[in-house]
Amino acid sequence: MIDELTIQRVKDSANILDVVSDYVTLKRSGVEYTGCCPFHDDRHTGSFMVNSAKNIATCFPCNKTWDPIAFIQDIEHVGYIDAIRMLGKKVGVYIDESGKTPPQKAEPRPQPP
Repeated sequence: MIDELTIQRVKDSANILDVVSDYVTLKRSGVEYTGCCPFHDDRHTGSFMVNSAKNIATCFPCNKTWDPIAFIQDIEHVGYIDAIRMLGKKVGVYIDESGKTPPQKAEPRPQPP
């Protein structure tokens, strides 16, 4: 199981532009980037938009918007936890799924009088 703090670190570190550009050729168009949607036959229109400032990708014909996690889920056909693992690896966030709590610093034993 992945703890919530680690999931949040992955979410905070994942940039939609970096994630999408691994799968889609994008061109800058003003403040956004455009490309052909990988989820439907979009060879000519380029209806896929990536907004780096909002950290989302949108396709109007698909009527769908993705954050980095949702995009990985859909493009790789994986569940939420697998998408977190993949993104964690991509953005360099270590994911410990051992379920163990990290060892605490040992308190020095009191010395007898």
